[in-house]
Amino acid sequence: MRSKLTSWNSRFLSQSGRLVLLRDAISSIPVYYMSVFKALVGVVGEFEKLMRSFLWGSDQGRKRISWVAWEQICKSQQLGGLGLGFLGWKNKALLLKWAWRFGKEKEAFWRKVVCSKYGWNENALVLHLTVDGFSNCSLLILDLLKNLLADEIMAKAFRESLLCKLGSGKHIRFWLDPWEESVPLRIMFPRLFAIASNRNVVIRDIGSFIGRKWLWAVEFKRPCFGWELEEKTRLFQFINVVLPSQGEDSIFVAW
Repeated sequence: MRSKLTSWNSRFLSQSGRLVLLRDAISSIPVYYMSVFKALVGVVGEFEKLMRSFLWGSDQGRKRISWVAWEQICKSQQLGGLGLGFLGWKNKALLLKWAWRFGKEKEAFWRKVVCSKYGWNENALVLHLTVDGFSNCSLLILDLLKNLLADEIMAKAFRESLLCKLGSGKHIRFWLDPWEESVPLRIMFPRLFAIASNRNVVIRDIGSFIGRKWLWAVEFKRPCFGWELEEKTRLFQFINVVLPSQGEDSIFVAW
């Protein structure tokens, strides 16, 4: 990035011209690496320092006054900024995309390799609900998972908005995956989940078609007590809204 910026003499470019170069060319240079690796805070800060100096026309060690705060410049135009974007946010969004690809590219070679190496369930669609731990993960996968599970606005919004679209039910776990609401059934019906016979069962194996009608066959370890029957009734009313079909299971983000 530094060599690219030094090859352009900012003195011969207008303010608008420098902004266009930054937005359409310079800010895209680190995107490829940021889509795979988590950038260090210092690296992001150095990139933004170079971009800021170029925007305000600083050259040959001479600094110019920054008339507008960098945070304001990076905001979208709808929020009153210049639409340059925050590199740190771009990095986190690009890493989150791997969790999206994990659920969409079910037959991808990279997915099969990762699942085989770390013992993940190949039939699962939701990555953050598939991984039990990451003590044996490489640094690359570790950064990806930490970004996905971080207690930050972007990661939390992604996790809470990610839903499974029910098709045949082959890849969606009845209790553990968010297929009806953004919250899995194990959280919505904790008492029933505690007595479920198979907590990892997929939807395809927890019911069957009788003619053209789907009948649920949710099994429990024991008969439900009186105070659990009401929750069981609510469960069946809830899951009868969406039924399996002959299509493919997939994921989508419900913003």
